[in-house]
Amino acid sequence: RKKEKQVPEIGTIDVPEYNFAQKQAMLNSNTFYTRGVLVETLILVHDQHQLFTDEIILDTKFQFPCKLLKFQAIQSDALHLFLTKMKKEWTQKVSQTIHAKITKDIYNFYKVDTMEKYQNSGMRRVIRLINVIMSYQLRESVE
Repeated sequence: RKKEKQVPEIGTIDVPEYNFAQKQAMLNSNTFYTRGVLVETLILVHDQHQLFTDEIILDTKFQFPCKLLKFQAIQSDALHLFLTKMKKEWTQKVSQTIHAKITKDIYNFYKVDTMEKYQNSGMRRVIRLINVIMSYQLRESVE
């Protein structure tokens, strides 16, 4: 049998300590929003607002001439109907989408036993992002 030659240690380099767990956690945190389910959920949240963009905030179907008090009453009723629909239907649809998509695949809201775990989770960031999207869309609706 031939004796194997040993590689000389002249060409070796010391590798410094590296915290792989910390880097993996940072990578997971930075790529949290790239998950397909989250992207799909954000698109659905955005699209659900589109269902309400055709709703009329101001009623333009009234007889001319119109007294100011009657005009105010008509507009108040139209605005109240719009706001009620937005509060009940829009927020409910968004909530259902979040529960249907995210709870099933990524984050179980019912297993979080402390608020601290939720505060430190990536899910909190997603909910805040959805809240910002909804705020922007609501502001856009009334402009």
